[in-house]
Amino acid sequence: LMLQAYFAPSSLAMAYSDEIISLLTDLKAVVEAQQGKIAFLTKAITSHRDKHAALRQCLVDRGVITEMEYLVKLHRRRIAKYVAGYAPEANFKDIVGLRELAVSV
Repeated sequence: LMLQAYFAPSSLAMAYSDEIISLLTDLKAVVEAQQGKIAFLTKAITSHRDKHAALRQCLVDRGVITEMEYLVKLHRRRIAKYVAGYAPEANFKDIVGLRELAVSV
């Protein structure tokens, strides 16, 4: 009898339990919606990558640009994006200088 009273849930515990279940149910709905959006975006990215590869191959096949020119331009864009995020006031020469300094140390 004493143990039953000790382990019996209080009305406060029951109220919290109901609130927690409600919050978890809401969270589950949000997660499921986000999973659907992620699946859609994943398919869209795959489609865009395929289209990009086909267009790039058309340009290479027609001699508009070589594969190497494309890769160089892509590399430069990635470096510029990195530099802009790393230090907006830095330029390419600053970053190269930092690398040379690091290598010399």
